[in-house]
Amino acid sequence: MAGRRPWPQPPSGHVLIESHRVRSADRALAYLGLKAYLAQVSQAERERRVGVFLATAHPAKFREIVEPIIGRDIDMPPALAEALAQPPTICRMPAALDAVVAALEA
Repeated sequence: MAGRRPWPQPPSGHVLIESHRVRSADRALAYLGLKAYLAQVSQAERERRVGVFLATAHPAKFREIVEPIIGRDIDMPPALAEALAQPPTICRMPAALDAVVAALEA
């Protein structure tokens, strides 16, 4: 991570605005959790691992909640609009890391 500016730690449940981009707290916290985990393992172990963190949604998916908080409109990305127009896909799995890894590898 040398040379990279770390993300600020957000207050829980808040939306961050930085560089004219809206960042959700769940993504920032997931990143910080991954960073903290990787700091605990050896350099050799870090080089063998790939970090993955999952986030729930783009802030535009919850415009009616987010826009009043930040005081401006959020543009709907075309890819998100297209995805929201599709029928939902649900993948049920146990709440376990192995299940997430298996789903990602499938």
